[in-house]
Amino acid sequence: MAPKELSELTVFNRRKAHLLGQITRIRNSLENVDSPLNQVEIRTKVASLSEVKAKIDKLRTESYRVLSDEELMDFEASLDTMEVDADNLEVSLNTLLESSNVNTSELSVKNYFANYNVKLPSINLPEFSGQYIDWLQFKSQFVSLIHDNACLSDSQKLYYLQSALKGHTKQLQTVNDSYSSLFEALEGRYENKRLIVNSHIAELLNPNKIKFESAFHLRSLIDSIQSHLRALKQLELEPNALCESMLIFVITQRLDDESRKQYEMELHSNDLPKWNNFLDFLIKRSQALENVQRNSSLKNKNEYSPKFRSFVVKSNEKSCPLCPLETHPIFKCKMFHEMSVQERSNKVRSLNLCFNCLGHHLIKNCLKLNRKCRVCNANHNSLLCKTRVPRAINRNLPSPQSTSGVICDPSPATTVINPQTATCLYNESGEKSILLSTAKVKVQSATGGWLVMNAILDSGSQKCLCSLEASNFLGLEKYSMNSTIVGLNGACISVRKRISAEISNGSSFKRKLNFLIVPKITGCVPTQPLDLTKIKLPQNIRYADAEFNIPKRIDILLGGTLVLIKDENLPSTKWSTGRITEIFPGTDAPVSSDPEDYTADTTAHFLIRPSLKGILEPNVCNERLLLCDRWKLRMIQYGK
Repeated sequence: MAPKELSELTVFNRRKAHLLGQITRIRNSLENVDSPLNQVEIRTKVASLSEVKAKIDKLRTESYRVLSDEELMDFEASLDTMEVDADNLEVSLNTLLESSNVNTSELSVKNYFANYNVKLPSINLPEFSGQYIDWLQFKSQFVSLIHDNACLSDSQKLYYLQSALKGHTKQLQTVNDSYSSLFEALEGRYENKRLIVNSHIAELLNPNKIKFESAFHLRSLIDSIQSHLRALKQLELEPNALCESMLIFVITQRLDDESRKQYEMELHSNDLPKWNNFLDFLIKRSQALENVQRNSSLKNKNEYSPKFRSFVVKSNEKSCPLCPLETHPIFKCKMFHEMSVQERSNKVRSLNLCFNCLGHHLIKNCLKLNRKCRVCNANHNSLLCKTRVPRAINRNLPSPQSTSGVICDPSPATTVINPQTATCLYNESGEKSILLSTAKVKVQSATGGWLVMNAILDSGSQKCLCSLEASNFLGLEKYSMNSTIVGLNGACISVRKRISAEISNGSSFKRKLNFLIVPKITGCVPTQPLDLTKIKLPQNIRYADAEFNIPKRIDILLGGTLVLIKDENLPSTKWSTGRITEIFPGTDAPVSSDPEDYTADTTAHFLIRPSLKGILEPNVCNERLLLCDRWKLRMIQYGK
């Protein structure tokens, strides 16, 4: 019977073990000498090391032409370790040779090499978790590093082998607790050629599906196929024409659509394709995708991201010392107004605030010392005056009549103030309170229910916004994007997410809009409660926000791109830039489903009762109609 031909990897490992033994013998001869070495012996060992290094280089060159990528990686790593060991030995021998007196050296060669060996880098042992497909590779590496190492005892080899086993392989039963019995038990369990071949074939016939063009996934597919084919070749299974045709068919079914199309275009005849040609196509395809994706990523970094503008302005952004979650000044704080004069003075003193303007500084540093108390003309704030007459507190101020179905709760305790104009009111500190346009809007959540949210109407914003807290409360799906919102003084806010939500005014109107998600839109609007008892509000109109006088958190912002035709009987062709609405702006055009398409035109919006629609007719427009009540007409913009 002819002897079985050894594999190329086995031959290389044996040659490597022989060279490693030569290096080990030279080291042992230096460490175990009883007397100092003479110069002749040192030169002889240096010459032997040079020959060993030359053989290592020759062995490395031959392995490049024969071994596979996976085999070459581990084999070359072991050769690198041997070269480092040989170089260090040669340096040590030359150092001893050049010393002035080798025989009188204070340090023996043995101690020198013992100290050096501690600094050598450790080699991580291969691990085996019990997969048949990994057994042959594990065995080859372990035999080269541990099994064939004559310097290790059986107890040391047993320790290394037990450390390399992972998972259920640690529970493998042996005849006795020796290295040879454990190694033989592993060979008997996992060196099953039929199961190993079946494992490789199963991996070849069931590769992962590539769903889109990806250089990474295509390269992983190529490496996996080549690895399994090399393993089958080592098991003496060579592919034939039938196997190659089956592999080509299976792998093409797992490619992405564009790669399959490109491969079909590569075929110019009806002959069966060759495996090597198919493999060359996959490699070139992965290289092309890698270059394209790299250039695309560089282009995206330098690409200009769209910038949207929003001009909602909110002043006095410092947090309140009494309620830090709010951003109003302390003289507008409801809790501060409910205190007595003595309690206010004590609170101002404990917070180190200015007694004159209630700012965050001492009174000696105040820049508003020319302001006096309006009651006693002293140098303190009017809210801290002990001689002032207390004003009446109305805790249940009536809200404007609402016909939208939204029930308004009684407003919180507020101080009665005298109105100056319809939209500009003075508070106790003498500052004006500007009413911003707000509305109660119903937004559909992810569960299908309608939630009432507070909206601010901003004709200066090009896009609709939603606070992060409100978007989380709605539970709608968030879409990724990359844009910038530019605000006052060029301040920029990066936006990375958006949602698509449907809004309604509580009646038949519904519209789906895109909202950019921002951390916070603005503070409470208005900044403080407003007393409406002295204001004669019209009772025959429907308010977009029946609680416009009560401070509330803003959930969404409706931008200037929205417009809504409330009166369906009014022809829209007469007005190209203006539309009428009664509750809040909407949009005439459908919202694009493309997350990157935000090109809706900005249009004007109105707040007009249907009974006033005649004012839009050109033949009846006159000065008297244009001077109608400002509470019924908020803004007029004629179309071209």
